[in-house]
Amino acid sequence: MSLNTNDLNFIIGGNAAGKSNFVNLLKFFNDILNYGIDDAVSLQGGIEYMFNSNAMKKESVVLDYEIDLNNEKRNIFTLISQTNNNKKTYLPKTLNYHLKIKPNENGTGYKISKETVIIQFEHEIQSKKINSDINQFDFIIIKDSN
Repeated sequence: MSLNTNDLNFIIGGNAAGKSNFVNLLKFFNDILNYGIDDAVSLQGGIEYMFNSNAMKKESVVLDYEIDLNNEKRNIFTLISQTNNNKKTYLPKTLNYHLKIKPNENGTGYKISKETVIIQFEHEIQSKKINSDINQFDFIIIKDSN
């Protein structure tokens, strides 16, 4: 699913179509960024409220999202490397986030079995005189239960 947002957006759908779940998911991601995973789960009412009542206790919830940073004000993330007195500017292209949450079998608490952040940077060509061996690279952070 791809979502392009503007300053004003409307979510339209029938009853029980998932509108509120979608908004809660966006709020959950925002809470993770602002407060951390533990407080974000608490703000959702706890782990037991985040799972479908039909889900088995051993099932995990996986949340993935990708943000296209091409149109963002990317200078915050700009990486500049200096080689042979040539400046090479790398700007972020995409940000991918993956979170896998597994509830404890007794029904209280949870474990983050995997969390991954990948930021893909791309070389910004400012001059044709600068030759770069590296046109893009990924900055990857992985945290797993091991």
